[in-house]
Amino acid sequence: MSNLPSALAKFIHAVSNHQAGAPLPEDSIRDTLNALDSLNNCESAQAALTSAINNAERAGDLHVDGVPIAVLRCLIAAAATTEVRNG
Repeated sequence: MSNLPSALAKFIHAVSNHQAGAPLPEDSIRDTLNALDSLNNCESAQAALTSAINNAERAGDLHVDGVPIAVLRCLIAAAATTEVRNG
């Protein structure tokens, strides 16, 4: 499965705990960008994330690894749009 939910959760946590003037943790940024790249370029990552979302919804959850399902659905839609645009 795409590691996007956990990477995003770590990034959101890092940003929410960020101190002014201090750099954001590079590993958090890198992991999130790599996960987004995978989502945008790998149909199996999109399918795995969709499956994780569907499983969470069946269980009555509103989040996957702490990330709101609505946010993840938007990222999947953006990835599909990128795929269509890039052919």
